Amino acid sequence: MKLYNISIIFFLTGFAAFGQHNHNDTFLTRLSSDSVELNQSDFLISSVGAKKYIGSLVGNTFYNDHIKINFKQTRKENFDVYFGKSGNAKLIETHIYYNIHYYLLNKNDTLSYFNLLVDSLGIPTQYDKDFSFSSPKKLFSYFKTLFPNKFKIDFKKAVTIGRQHGFDTKPFLNCETLNKQGIYWSFSKKLADGKRKFMDINAKTGSIKEFYMPTLEE
Repeated sequence: MKLYNISIIFFLTGFAAFGQHNHNDTFLTRLSSDSVELNQSDFLISSVGAKKYIGSLVGNTFYNDHIKINFKQTRKENFDVYFGKSGNAKLIETHIYYNIHYYLLNKNDTLSYFNLLVDSLGIPTQYDKDFSFSSPKKLFSYFKTLFPNKFKIDFKKAVTIGRQHGFDTKPFLNCETLNKQGIYWSFSKKLADGKRKFMDINAKTGSIKEFYMPTLEE
């Protein structure tokens, strides 16, 4: 399943290396992206640090039971860091990050996807105010409400509703969808006329929103 409009970045307090610049006025530009050698010591150290960070948000037992790294999509990436507005921004420094992708699982079902852009110690970058390269932190609080489920619409109910509306694929939990903010079970499928049909089920209220978008030829 493709994850659409997944945006990504996490903030931590105590930013010390930025001098007088406010990290809220920064943005990242990706220069390169390469596959990761899974047995590389730098990546292993970074992934362990990222695991500790996620565990601090959801708990270590939750991590071990429900979160797995998606090694196929995980990348080592080089970024320029800019301060100011686009078109009149100042290059501050360059960073190498690991863009670690994850699955949220419940037994054999994949419930959601997320990723973290972290440094060599597994600490999420502070530079991107718009969550352009890493999943928003609030997503983890939603994850915790799944086990046990506190949503009106759980995964099984969402699958049933999706089939009633013509979706054969399973949904994923998404807190930033294409049409509005919230926490949603999101469906997508390509139609014969070239358009793509989307459906969002609000996990809290059960409200349903269907919409269509044109797609490029694959």
